[in-house]
Amino acid sequence: MRQMVDESTIDFIESFRKARNHCSVQLLEVEYAAITVGNMHHQLKQKLVAREYSDLSQLASNANRIEQFIHEKELKRANKGRGSHLISLVTIDEENIEAFEEEGKIMVVEIL
Repeated sequence: MRQMVDESTIDFIESFRKARNHCSVQLLEVEYAAITVGNMHHQLKQKLVAREYSDLSQLASNANRIEQFIHEKELKRANKGRGSHLISLVTIDEENIEAFEEEGKIMVVEIL
């Protein structure tokens, strides 16, 4: 059982918990946590493998935080080359439309 490419960490750990309940071999919670880490995405596994987790809840908490950090880092990297700059408020007099930029996207709002 491996974490799917589009599967969140929380969903994977929950799937692992359900599969564990059907397992005939009883292991310690620490061992289940180590097996779960070993079957996560490479980038996430790299950050989690150095530590021992007492249970799957502790693993889920740390893994979710690291997954969010990785996702934010990837978004920053993707937006870095866009040359984004902030436009606070620009008025186009002829059509009475104001445009402003929010998170790298220009939104146009008509004022009535």
